Amino acid sequence: MASVRETTTARGGTLVLGGGFAGAYVARLLGKRGATIVSAYNAMLYTPLLPEAASGTLEPRHVVVPLRQMCPHADLVLGHATALDLETRTVNADTIAGPSRRSRCYTGF
Repeated sequence: MASVRETTTARGGTLVLGGGFAGAYVARLLGKRGATIVSAYNAMLYTPLLPEAASGTLEPRHVVVPLRQMCPHADLVLGHATALDLETRTVNADTIAGPSRRSRCYTGF
């Protein structure tokens, strides 16, 4: 796989690491100001409803919420953060985009 290095600014100046409860809701509450979410998964798993899904009283599709649908004004980057530098306000993230692996550097968050 070819490795490509990119430097970009987080949408709306807000970078959210992780698409769990906190990350997804922060990005959702920011609304049209936007955010960039870096998450290994493209959906949020609503864990309080897992027992109902396992027992069959609730369909499994109701337990998984797609991040792109939940946060329509946020950019979703599938990958994970590899480094954080608070002094320069940068985050390095490895992502998989198509056939190549990309390493992005987010600034200005």
